[in-house]
Amino acid sequence: MEILLIRHGQSERPGGGQVDIPLSEAGHAEARATGRMLKEAGITRIYSSPLSRALKTASIIGSEIGREPIPDPHLMERSHGKFDGMTREELAVQYPEELARNRARPLEAAPGGESFHDVVARVDAFLRIRIDDCDDKDIVAVVSHGNFMNIFLMRILQIPENLYPLFHFDTASVSSVAFDAPGQFRLRYVNRLPGRAMGF
Repeated sequence: MEILLIRHGQSERPGGGQVDIPLSEAGHAEARATGRMLKEAGITRIYSSPLSRALKTASIIGSEIGREPIPDPHLMERSHGKFDGMTREELAVQYPEELARNRARPLEAAPGGESFHDVVARVDAFLRIRIDDCDDKDIVAVVSHGNFMNIFLMRILQIPENLYPLFHFDTASVSSVAFDAPGQFRLRYVNRLPGRAMGF
C-alpha cells in the first residue's frame, strides 16, 4: 500500500501549532491544485488533522477525488504550548530565552507543549489504528502539518532523532511512502507539487 502525506494549504498566518488558524484564500487555491493533481491517484481513503487548515484542505482535495475526509486527532500539529499561534518574530520579542532554549533542544517540549517523543506516540497510535490493517492495494492520503509530518517520516523510516527537523514540506505538497508490512516503509518521493511533478 501507499501513504500520501499532504501538508495543509497556506494558512492565514504562520505559527499555528494547535491554534486553529484557518486556510487562506491562497491555501484554498493550493488545495484545489493538489486535488486535481491527485485525481487519478486512486486514493481509497483520506484522514486529516481536525484543525481547520488541514481539514479544509482535505475536504477540497476530497471533493476533487470523490472521497470524504475522516478527522483524526492523532494527526494534529505538534503543540508548542504557549508558543502556539505566535510567529517567530513575536516569539523573539516576547520569549527570547525560551525560544533560544527550544531551538537548541528541539526534541524537548516547549513550555506547556509536546516533546518529539509525545508526537512519536501519536504516530504509532495512528499507524496501529488506521494503517496496520489496510489492504495491500489501499492508497491512503494523510493531511497534516509540517512538524508532525517530519516526525512521522523520521519515525517510520527509522531516521536518527538528532537530525530533526530533517524534511521541508511546502504547503499543499505531497510526499509518498510505500508500506510493505508493519514496520517496513520505503520513501518514494518528498514535497511534490502541481507543476513540479518530480518532487525530490
